[in-house]
Amino acid sequence: MAARVSPIPLVAANWKMNPNDAGDALDLVRGVLSVARGHAERVEVAIFPPFVWLTGVAEVLAESGVKLGAQDVFWELSGAYTGEVSPAMLKGWCDWVIIGHSERRIYLGETDEMVARKTAAALGCELNVIMCVGELTEHYDAGTSDQVVEARPTTPPAWSSLTSRCGRSVQARARTLSTPIARCA
Repeated sequence: MAARVSPIPLVAANWKMNPNDAGDALDLVRGVLSVARGHAERVEVAIFPPFVWLTGVAEVLAESGVKLGAQDVFWELSGAYTGEVSPAMLKGWCDWVIIGHSERRIYLGETDEMVARKTAAALGCELNVIMCVGELTEHYDAGTSDQVVEARPTTPPAWSSLTSRCGRSVQARARTLSTPIARCA
């Protein structure tokens, strides 16, 4: 999979921890698919179901043009990390991964350093990344979201020179993370 370079907007459907039933997950993806097919020339659609539904959703999405994404990834490719999913496991059937979501930061203590390591590993395995920068609703309501986003490093951090064990250097692609982030209205 090549990095996403497209003038077409991305519509990302993060299912969070829903639904609780496999049948409901398949019904949901079929409903999204029926709508997405009619707009393929105008938007790229990516679906991010919970890990347990990835396989079933992938089967429904096959050859549809709708992309599959994971809701998180770990920074190691293998090892004794119970419950974690590596970018190498996702490579080849997921196109996208969400990293650094505010819920993971708030409830699980995910840090900028962890997000950086995950991002480097995912990019090294040729996954497209939605890297969340961590501003909260309180920042948005207070009108300080721009300051939170701008406070992120503007030069490539130390992790950007890592070499992925998926076999490619992530240095050049990691540098692009310091470019401005487009805002959705």
